[in-house]
Amino acid sequence: MIESVMTSFTAKTESLKRSFDEIAESISSITSAIDEGVKGVNNAASSTQDLVNDMDKIKTRMDDNKRIVGELDNETAIFTKI
Repeated sequence: MIESVMTSFTAKTESLKRSFDEIAESISSITSAIDEGVKGVNNAASSTQDLVNDMDKIKTRMDDNKRIVGELDNETAIFTKI
């Protein structure tokens, strides 16, 4: 009788341990998925910031080009008056 109770207790304990192991593994998988998601969001944010910086550089260059075109236009206007 005691032996069968102990055997049953051992079996239930082992089953409980397997369940905890599976839960721990599932939690680990969820944590990994969340970490990957966070990395993805961080990468997207970084790429967006890079894009904003590049767009600002393009705008600056376009402003420079517009200024230079204006200067060239003024200089070539002399030739149209001749």
